[in-house]
Amino acid sequence: MNTELTPQSRKKAHLRGALKSAQPAYALYLMELECYYRRMLNRCHACTLFIFLLVSISHASQAADLSPTTQHNANSTTTSTTPTKKEAFIIPYPYYNANTEATAGLVIGASGYFQPQVSAFANFIYSSNDSKIAYVQIDNVQMVHRLFVDTKLLIGHWGGIDFYPNRSNDSSKNDFTKISADDQWYRLNLRYLLPIGDGKSSIVHHYQVNDGILNPQTASGGTRWNPFTSGRTYLEIEPFYRAEDLKGIGNFVTSGINTGINYDNRDWPVNPSKGSHMQLHYQHDWGNLDDSVSWSAWVFEYAHYWSLGSSDTFKQRVIAMDLWTFNIPTWNNAASVNSSGDTTFHRPPPFAGDTLGGWDHFRGYPTNRFEDKAAINHQLEYRVMPRWNPFPAIPLLKALHIPWWQWATFVELGRVAPQWSLVKLHQDMRWNAGAGIRAFVNGILVRIDLAGSKEGMEIQMIIDQAF
Repeated sequence: MNTELTPQSRKKAHLRGALKSAQPAYALYLMELECYYRRMLNRCHACTLFIFLLVSISHASQAADLSPTTQHNANSTTTSTTPTKKEAFIIPYPYYNANTEATAGLVIGASGYFQPQVSAFANFIYSSNDSKIAYVQIDNVQMVHRLFVDTKLLIGHWGGIDFYPNRSNDSSKNDFTKISADDQWYRLNLRYLLPIGDGKSSIVHHYQVNDGILNPQTASGGTRWNPFTSGRTYLEIEPFYRAEDLKGIGNFVTSGINTGINYDNRDWPVNPSKGSHMQLHYQHDWGNLDDSVSWSAWVFEYAHYWSLGSSDTFKQRVIAMDLWTFNIPTWNNAASVNSSGDTTFHRPPPFAGDTLGGWDHFRGYPTNRFEDKAAINHQLEYRVMPRWNPFPAIPLLKALHIPWWQWATFVELGRVAPQWSLVKLHQDMRWNAGAGIRAFVNGILVRIDLAGSKEGMEIQMIIDQAF
């Protein structure tokens, strides 16, 4: 691995030194936050099993919008590489959520059965308000040489969801209707790995991880921002289809293509400690199906990660930031006007476009809480990995293979707006903040976040990091 101090590295080192000298209050904040974590560590022995039960079911909840980060490996005990043996697990779980109420679920997962790097899982739920959902996901199928395919599909009925007719930035949290909905969607993501950077010599990358810490010699990126020398770059094409029957509201269908470029310069995509990740995508629906109109959207995201090293309590400390924004240029274009004078616009149907609120963006708000022509979201997280890991010592949990877990605090700032303007998007912004736990369970990173905003508290349960 190249350890030469490049001009870019010297600039980053200089920046870190400037921040340390110019912002002692920030360093003091990190010290106080670590002391707080130490107190938590001493108090949490009694609630270990409770925490795990929450985490272990998190990847199964509300599977309607799962879109996990690509993973090429699965830890089993302390040291891991790309799996070379077949593994499978079945986890039944209870769950309660405001949308589904009391829920019984079953998760089935497997890896290595078709190809060593392939992982698959299915989630099935049934709830007291008659929600019935089946979700299936298969990742990293290598079709030919550099072409990989991810498949996701969902079919089900939601017994109770909050429908906001007005989801603008200044809309009221009480302006919603509780409805039921039939839902189905399908996505087929085709990713072509370009022969540059790490992808030039490594088609299926092999990571080596010891107790959750990546061996730096096996990193796939993070050395410098240059697609030709560091990281993995993909060209992506994703056909998508979604049909919704919102009871009392209407039927909505969208089908099209999501295409773009994905430059993944993180050292380890599952749990990055340095590097960056940049994505630019263009989405388009031609409006060729019944009950659909044409629409287009641009989505851009950039994330960066800085390692703060280890401490007596934590074997890893990372600061992560993310910028995410989208623009729907066709938003105000009229498609048709009916006999009652109602205008149909070239916009994504409800719950099918890019929104703020939910698992990855605005975690302190309900799913799909805000939507408009444009949006921006800034996130900052402080992630720490405790040296203490209670799970291997618990007989009932030992078979689940939890080699490491992680704590995080985060804050988010953003808004939606009727136009894409940097000035407009940074006025009257909304915020939310919270804390979360992640655990690496049977090769899958599961996450639970508790976040608050001025509209209340939300618990988000899902797989993978928010960014």
